[in-house]
Amino acid sequence: MRIVLPLVFWIGLWEVLSLLISDRLKLFLPGPIQVFEKWFTVGFTPTYLEMAGITLLRIFIGFLLGIFVGFLLGLFTHGLKIMDYIFAPAMKI
Repeated sequence: MRIVLPLVFWIGLWEVLSLLISDRLKLFLPGPIQVFEKWFTVGFTPTYLEMAGITLLRIFIGFLLGIFVGFLLGLFTHGLKIMDYIFAPAMKI
């Protein structure tokens, strides 16, 4: 129930806002039903799956690069006092 109620609330709010925005402001904001219908027709094509795989690979590479750069900065700030002085304000945020 802790998962279902917020999910129903947010999807319902999305549907109501899409109806209001599409009708009153004449802007196209697809509702959840339209999005899910389109996702089920397009979401399992080989092109879509390939693009999703490439996107996930890029996210993973970015995560690994972030870990690597953070590790190097940690080593430099620990070993060199000037680097600690330079990066100390950013590390306190």
